[in-house]
Amino acid sequence: MKILISAYTGLGNFILKTPMINRLADLYPGCKIDLACGSPWGADKVLEHSNIINHVYWLPLNSRILDKIKHLKSLANNGYDLIVLPFDSTPTFLLWGANFYFSDSRIIAHFNIYNLGGLNRIKRTLSFVLFSNVEWVPVLHGRHEIDLNLDLIDVLSYKNYTANRDRKTIVTYDPTASVSGLPEKYIVLQPSARNGVPSPKTWPISQYHSLAQQWLKKHPEYRIILVGDSGDLNALLDHPILKLDGVVNMIGETDFSQLCMILKTASAVVANDSGIMHVSDALETPLVALFGPTDYTRTGPLSASSKVLCSQNDCYCNCYAFKESEDSLLDKFDEDYCMKDITPSNVISTLESILG
Repeated sequence: MKILISAYTGLGNFILKTPMINRLADLYPGCKIDLACGSPWGADKVLEHSNIINHVYWLPLNSRILDKIKHLKSLANNGYDLIVLPFDSTPTFLLWGANFYFSDSRIIAHFNIYNLGGLNRIKRTLSFVLFSNVEWVPVLHGRHEIDLNLDLIDVLSYKNYTANRDRKTIVTYDPTASVSGLPEKYIVLQPSARNGVPSPKTWPISQYHSLAQQWLKKHPEYRIILVGDSGDLNALLDHPILKLDGVVNMIGETDFSQLCMILKTASAVVANDSGIMHVSDALETPLVALFGPTDYTRTGPLSASSKVLCSQNDCYCNCYAFKESEDSLLDKFDEDYCMKDITPSNVISTLESILG
């Protein structure tokens, strides 16, 4: 059994696909699962040190049309039995290519019928007509993204797994990876997200700064480690949080395995709705996840060691059911507005409760 999964997505969204991938491995023992990737946000790293993924095929989204056609033909030569196309990780060229180049494969794809304008409704109708080889599975609102991904493979078996699903996410890393200079006792903060690009889902940096100051004063036995992508550092250049005594800046200084080691051995993590949040949740490190406009019912952490704090103002859960995007919210509100109603004291009391 040969399976191809489209994984043109970010780190966190791919982690939410790992229960589905694990289920496929259970359904088809000995199967070979390949990934089609092209987004540079770490999805290909999540299962790199597992025996689940056979191969990762890479083609950037901005590649020329001719290169995309060659790539599709090359993939078609692998003779896949099953193609899985999730709603949030399937570029248009792969959806069209799967239908027209993989005629001997079983193709399962998501479709979304909600909040579509007139033009998008026409496109959706044309898809149903033209993509005759595709089995469509609806994106249902009010469901966690893990379940949306599992919905895709429920059609592969007469047994429905909805009532008894394994929703545990998986992250693998090199256990021999080492990080020098780690304090004996520390918490991790993620003071930026989205690779440093402005986002309404990021807790204001001033609040992180205040949190760090208050935490170090109240709990001097701890140190604080800052983590994030290299782009995140651009949002923090010359910010006072980088110069606080007791703060260790490791933003952009780690590979994926080193990041996992830092998160795994931390006393606790405070993170925005992001890939780092999902890594911490998968590793079952005590986590305080900060939410506001994004849909926590769809992407929230599920581990028993994770707690969610929400900023409940005009932005609260505006992204529910895909009604708003991060960029559209930035057009309506100031960058720091959506998350400002979470206070450092809220976070500190939650940290103290999960740390006992």
